[in-house]
Parts: sequence; C-alpha cells; structure tokens
Amino acid sequence: SAHREHIIAQAETMNTTAVTEPSPDTSSSSSKESDKTIIGIHGVWYDVTEFLSIHPGGDELLRKCARLDMTEIFATWHAKKGGMKLIQRALENGTVKKTGETYTRFEPPTEDDNSAVATEEKKCENDVGSDDNDKALKAEYAKLIQDFKRAGYMTVPWHWWITAFGRIAILFALMIYAAVELKWPLFAGFVCSIFWQQCGGMMHDAMHSNLTYNMAADGWIGWFIGTVCTGINSDWWKDEHDIHHSLVNGLEMIEDPNDSSGGKTLQAADIQMKEDVWAQSLDIVPLFPSEAPFSWLLQYQHCYFLPLVFFLGRPGILIAAFKSERRPRQWVGLALHIYATYCLFLRFDSGIDIAKFFITSLVGEGVLHMQLIVNHYLSGWEMSDNIANNFVRWTCDATYNVISPLWFDWFHVGLHLHIEHHLFPKVARYHFRTIQPIVRDFCQKHGMPYGEIQFWATPFAMFEIFKIGADEVARRDDKLKTE
Repeated sequence: SAHREHIIAQAETMNTTAVTEPSPDTSSSSSKESDKTIIGIHGVWYDVTEFLSIHPGGDELLRKCARLDMTEIFATWHAKKGGMKLIQRALENGTVKKTGETYTRFEPPTEDDNSAVATEEKKCENDVGSDDNDKALKAEYAKLIQDFKRAGYMTVPWHWWITAFGRIAILFALMIYAAVELKWPLFAGFVCSIFWQQCGGMMHDAMHSNLTYNMAADGWIGWFIGTVCTGINSDWWKDEHDIHHSLVNGLEMIEDPNDSSGGKTLQAADIQMKEDVWAQSLDIVPLFPSEAPFSWLLQYQHCYFLPLVFFLGRPGILIAAFKSERRPRQWVGLALHIYATYCLFLRFDSGIDIAKFFITSLVGEGVLHMQLIVNHYLSGWEMSDNIANNFVRWTCDATYNVISPLWFDWFHVGLHLHIEHHLFPKVARYHFRTIQPIVRDFCQKHGMPYGEIQFWATPFAMFEIFKIGADEVARRDDKLKTE
C-alpha cells in the first residue's frame, strides 16, 4: 500500500540532519548570549527575555524557538488580531527590545499589502529554484492567512455553539440516565467515552482561544469543559500543545546536565508527541539509549502499544498532567471532577458494575487517542531550527488527515482534518471543510504532500511503523552484544 511504501521509505532514509548554529548572515553576537532569549521575526532579531513571564502562550515556546526565525510561526498564531502591532506595543512598553541586528529572509507581505502579494506571486510564477519557490510558498501562505481572516473563518457561528454544547449536554444526561435509572454500566461507559471525547474537542478549541477568541474567557471555558468534565488539565495541555503546533515532531539539542565539559544531548522539542514507552519513528530511537531502564521493551512495542493506548492512555495522561502542576484552579477542577465521579459511582450496585463502566469508558476514549496520534505518527522527525525555517512545508510533511464522511465530522471533533488545523490553527473547526479544497490545492501547487489515511486503516498503519522501530532497536541491541 501507499502507506507501507511511505513507512519503508522513512526507514531507509533516516533523518541525519545535524544541528547547526545560525550562520553569520542570520545571527548576531547577541543571540549567542546564554542569559538572553532572542527570536527572529521578519528579518529582525528581538530580545524577548523580559517578555517571557507575560507571554500568553507561555515562556517555554519562546525558549525553544530562541535564535530561530519565527516569522511563519508568529503569523499563524497571531492571525486573528494584533500581528506586528503586538510587537510594536511590546517595544513601546519595553518588554521586547530590538537587538540592533538583522538577518536576511524573504519578507511576506503585511496584512494590508495585497499588491505586494500579487507582485511576488507574479515574480515567482516561473521560478524553479528552491529559494524562489519557498518565497512564493511563504507569500501565498501569508495571503491565505489574511484571506481566511477576512472571510470570517476565524469566528464561530452561534448555531454551532448551540449544536456543540447541546450535544455534550445530551450525552451527559444520557450517561447519567443509563447509569442511574437503567443500570446499564457498559452502555453508560460507552456514552461516557463519547462525552469525554466531545468535551476534549471543545477544550481543544477553547485552549486554542477559538471559541470566543478571548483568551481569558476561553481559558475558563476550557478549564470547565476540560479539567472539571474530563479530568484533563487544560492549562498543561495548552502549554504542551502550543509547542507541538509550532515545532511538530521537532527535535532539539540541549546542554547535557551530566556532561561537565558542556556537551549537548538530543531531546524531543515536541514533548506532546514523545512518549517514554515507545519510539514511533526511527528518528527518535536515539532518544532511547540501550543502557536506559526498560529500553529493551521497545523491541516489543508493536505488541503493547494498542493495549496501552486503549487501557492506560487516560491514566497516563492524568498522571503526566498533574505531576508538576502548581496552578490552583487546575487542582480545584480535578477535585470537582473526582467528586462528581465518586457521586456517580455511588449509584452503581456493585464494584463489578463500576469496573464495567470504567473499562468501557477507557476503551472508548482510546479511539480518539488513536486518531490523534496517527495524525503525526506516520511521519518522521526533524531538528527544530529546520522546522522554523521551513514551517509550512514541514507541517505538511509531518501531518496526516483521517478520511471520514461529512456526517461523521462531529465524532472526530474536527481533528481528522489535521493539515488544515495545523497550517491555520486560528481557523475555527466549523470551517475546516470549507478551506479543505483550498489547502489541498495549495499543497499540490507547491509540491507538498497532502497525506490522508482511512480511519479503519489506522491500527494497521500504526502496527507497521511500530514494528519497524522495534526491529531497529532489536538490531541495535544485538550489535551491542556482539561488540
């Protein structure tokens, strides 16, 4: 199959990209100061050190993008409002400073510079060089962001609100009725899994600030629908997810704390796609050295990944979400969720009924987990500096859509159209079907993949890539034994 050929090709062409320091014409001495965080936007280096603590998207994303060209990343996150006006405001209040250094890059047009878009597209129409093609790509991407904004795709119609929240309310009522009145724990658990799934999708929209498009209001909606209703830490999810969107399947080199000579070690920049119990890509096998505890288990990862996804996915997420949490509202939300769950369990007749309900809900929720990981697990990994420099192209390389009929969009909470979502994260999911043909044509025009997979095929595709990773670990360990 095409997916198998893609997987085999990935195995035969492992990413060997090395981390490189910014070249002299794209960096400055200031950007090498370890106590400062410098980012590049539109050819200008900015010192954002004092802005880290007040950045609405968190400080970790800016730290991971230090000394990188964040132009496209900045544009896609700030498409709804602000744009470069946000930078100007921060310059005026002193939280962001220009370093005085610049770097060379193609400049996409500003929000109102439509003539520049037309000029650049015409100039690049017959160009064949990769640099010129990337200029045309970035120009059209900048234009699409503004076109989608003007078309109203970064808003949510009122009838969608009624439908989405009404669906969640009906599922909640049906779950309670099945558990309390009908005494059907298996059915109640199944409904609970869909309730969690729909709440998870709504939390995703809220923490993207794609509901009211007011970050504070959406933050509280995400807290209630996420932390209180599902037990998933909404703020923790946002912290990791913003990085995931910006550096999807990204790797980085950091200072090795165990190396006194100042050496560096490889780690995942996109921690949301990195798990401690499997290596879904050959590119991240080096993150699991043979001497690490339990690394030998990876030889069998193709056998245990599905049971883990379906039975332990939710407990694993809960532990990861709260093990380092310090924000009071998240602990209050978790307490409310636990209390509500306890009250529900009291209405069951026996511990066996509770077990039936809980296990069924875990397995049902695992279906969504499977979809979410297949969106990126079929792709390789790349160094974060290369991702930032080629953000649009890499996003398409590292993302798959899940093919599904229109009437089933509600079930996937919009995340099956993942290429559209990752390229334009401020577009409301209600509009994904509308922009899909535009995005597909955009990818085809610029020679970028538009990966799609049938939903039923996801477990088989996942098994293949996990088997390839397991075989690589087995070969590595066998080689070490013979040396």
